Amino acid sequence: MSGLADERQAMKPILTDVTLAHEPLWARAAHDPNGDAVEFQAETLTWGQLKANVTRAAAMLKSLGISPGGRVGLLSRNSPVFVELALAAAALGASVTPMNWRLTAEETTYIATDSELEILFVETEFTHNAPVADRVPTLRTVLPADYADYRYIVDAHPADPIDSKTVTEDSTALIMYSSGTTGRPKGVLIPHRSLIWRAKRAEPEVLASDRPLGGAVVPMPMFHIAGLAATLYSLALGRRVNILQEARADLIFDAIERGYDQTFLAPTLLQTVLDDGGPEKETIGKLRELRYGASPMPLNLLERALREWPEVEFSQAYGLTETAGGVVELTNELHRNRADDTVLRSAGEPLPGVEIRIVDPVTSQECQPGSTGEVWVRCPYMATGYHRNPEATAETFTADGWLRTGDIGELSTDGYLFIRDRLKDMIISGGENIYTSEVELVIGQFSGVAAVAVVGVPDDKWGERPLAYLEVDDPDHFDTDQLREFCRARLAAFKVPDRFTVISVLPRTATGKILKRELGKGAA
Repeated sequence: MSGLADERQAMKPILTDVTLAHEPLWARAAHDPNGDAVEFQAETLTWGQLKANVTRAAAMLKSLGISPGGRVGLLSRNSPVFVELALAAAALGASVTPMNWRLTAEETTYIATDSELEILFVETEFTHNAPVADRVPTLRTVLPADYADYRYIVDAHPADPIDSKTVTEDSTALIMYSSGTTGRPKGVLIPHRSLIWRAKRAEPEVLASDRPLGGAVVPMPMFHIAGLAATLYSLALGRRVNILQEARADLIFDAIERGYDQTFLAPTLLQTVLDDGGPEKETIGKLRELRYGASPMPLNLLERALREWPEVEFSQAYGLTETAGGVVELTNELHRNRADDTVLRSAGEPLPGVEIRIVDPVTSQECQPGSTGEVWVRCPYMATGYHRNPEATAETFTADGWLRTGDIGELSTDGYLFIRDRLKDMIISGGENIYTSEVELVIGQFSGVAAVAVVGVPDDKWGERPLAYLEVDDPDHFDTDQLREFCRARLAAFKVPDRFTVISVLPRTATGKILKRELGKGAA
């Protein structure tokens, strides 16, 4: 066994207990207390400092009346505050609810009320859209989330050991609110078991590896499961993280140049780097692992990226907040070793312990391979339901443990999952199903189209008809008639949008999802 593998064995067990903040999680802190754990702006926290900060944060929360089942809220840009509060609350049997800082005061007030927050941390920049305190009956205390002010409050408390004996695998660790793209957001109850399972899945590979652990750059917003869970998983495995306050390309590239070798990049950034051909192309080549997502990756762009960076390991995952992250993965092996390009159009294969089935959304009968239906998922790290919403819980989670994802897809005979659309986004025109993602994929291949969203609108003759909204590189010289002909050559006539509308910016959530319900309003 190599020296690196021996060192990792000495750090075991990284995760062997039911709580996120038991001593086993801090095996790295005991083994290497002076090693770098978290970097944020100009500050670096060692493993020993991070552990002390978490225990002080737990003492602070306890002094403010947080007990098992308690609720803590956070409205802030990315910072170590997310990590410390999540682990501290979890150790006490309480939970953290991160809120999207792009929401209005009305929306954050709804989330604070629905999640029954007792304590709320708010960054000064977002006081204007913070929950209205006197409209949240359970809210007792509002404190600053600005890192310096938060640090001053926490550091006044002792770093005493945390008593987590009452915490179980089913205790709620996080309440993550869905983006609300189809209505009021729902509070997803994520238990300790979900987060522990996700980290433990990677533990054997990490412990056996001959390569250095490296470091992960976290540009995704930590009010989203992709940002917060990825950070917690990396730390649980003993990997240092660089938390970026915002997803700026210059900050990402600077971190890579300083030795961080894992990150998440949106397809739009890859497109820009490949087109510009600047020094950033060489910087991306220094990565060990590049994960992509947040918006569809055009096949021609992915193939260019694979050719440009042959030594970089590419991966993407399909998952949901309800599964605390990915359940299906398109691994680097599937990116690199394939008979044709079909696999690259898929979401990949189910991860170990994950079951996938395709179900007819009308009859609830399981579909045969190659047939299209709703994607159902069952895995050991499922959420326990939606907070204070038994109707939505019963509608989404079946009695025998399946999660109805609301996504339309199909499983190939060799086990690859292909996502076709959101069930609510599918258009039925004249009795024909139109998958908007298929139409968007074709339109996205037309020169000059930067982004596209296809929505269905009511039609007296056909029931619904498709309309396309576009972001384009040069609005003054973009020819929608040529685009229509381009689509007609590649799509059945009933799938070609009736109208192409160029707008300056498509409405998006903070994680890059296009808000189609905003586009569909009043479009007729």
